[in-house]
Amino acid sequence: MEVVVFGLGCSECHSTAGLVERVANKLNIPVHLTLNESKKERERLGIHTTPAVAVDGQLVHSRGIPSHEKVAVWLMPKPLDLLKHPTRHLFFTGKGGVGKTSLSTAVALHLANNDQGASCLGPHSGLKMQEIRFKAALDALSNPALTSVILVTRPDKGAIAEASRTSDELKELGLNNQRLVVNGVFHASDKTDVVANAFEALVSQALDEMPGNLRGLPQDLVPLRAFDTVGLPALRALLSAKTHVSTSATPFTAPKMQHGIGLAALADELAQAGRSLIMVMGKGGVGKTTVAAALALGLVQRGKTVHLSTTDPAAHLAGTLEGVVDGLRVDRIDPQVETQRYVDKIMATKGAGLNEQERALMLEDLKSPCTEEVAVFHAFSRVVSEARSAFVVLDTAPTGHSMLLMDATGAYHRQMLREFETHGTAHFGVDALGRLVARSE
Repeated sequence: MEVVVFGLGCSECHSTAGLVERVANKLNIPVHLTLNESKKERERLGIHTTPAVAVDGQLVHSRGIPSHEKVAVWLMPKPLDLLKHPTRHLFFTGKGGVGKTSLSTAVALHLANNDQGASCLGPHSGLKMQEIRFKAALDALSNPALTSVILVTRPDKGAIAEASRTSDELKELGLNNQRLVVNGVFHASDKTDVVANAFEALVSQALDEMPGNLRGLPQDLVPLRAFDTVGLPALRALLSAKTHVSTSATPFTAPKMQHGIGLAALADELAQAGRSLIMVMGKGGVGKTTVAAALALGLVQRGKTVHLSTTDPAAHLAGTLEGVVDGLRVDRIDPQVETQRYVDKIMATKGAGLNEQERALMLEDLKSPCTEEVAVFHAFSRVVSEARSAFVVLDTAPTGHSMLLMDATGAYHRQMLREFETHGTAHFGVDALGRLVARSE
């Protein structure tokens, strides 16, 4: 494996080379490591910041000393490319599943339309090496002979509405070969059970009111099963008419559940603080939006002014509340709106003194997909900062998405610290970022 560290011969370049060598030795991976200080070679590859690293001719890093984890990823053997000899790709998606596909499209379009030497995604020459991979992935996903998109939803009004939105967004990306699976369809076994019949009626109503774009798709209804769907026998039973699964496992006896204090008592406790940031987190579909809305209303009932917002792209808050409440401000962090607001701000400030050609170049660079990430982070930090003097309730996206968003806070903070430590200075901005990190931990 050929590894080249490009730089000016500075201490960071030598530290990066030493880090690569140590990680390679630890992983027992043979590498041929060289230091390249040629300015001409850096210009040829479009490298504007150092140290930069290339692995087997592919530029993987520029600017700053990389982390141990990043170096390990570069050196580890890559898995087989499943797109080379596909028979059929089954692309299962539900709430929020369109994001990564949309990002792949945005990156591919950015690479195709941007011929600058660098962007906030990284050195353009390095990204260009990935363009073929992005295009192959998009071609495979949009080819109905290779890929079936299976939309999975519950028989619930909100979940079906989200599946409808996802279906339209995927079609805009070219993924038209779609199929709908409605999972957990309840049928009352005892027609004299009033509660069960009412629940079945809600399910039937949700299916009857299904939007037209989903109604036209091939559909599969999976009944709600009365057994745990873990293990091969249980999963196979989902494809049959079995109502039970025989298992040799030891019968499970549920422990006695302790009663919690309830949301009312939690709202009482939170209200005593006078101000707070309340982030409701968890896996998709567990009821985060319902709990967030209930806590916000509870605080309003206790005489508090509350800002209820969401970072979830699905944005079910408005549908959950369905009304206006005095003392409660409800909104959401809309990526498109925040991105446009951020672009307008940058063009009005940083681009104010530029000529027309320079402004066009700046605007082109701001079309990069990571501009949205920066804009959403700015909006997130604005909402979080309100908790210094008020109550803020955040209905977050599913945990993985939320953790990435909060990790961005720490990443910006660490980058600022490195910048200021390099120049031997300290500024108020670092402390402000530190407070934001502490508030979001």
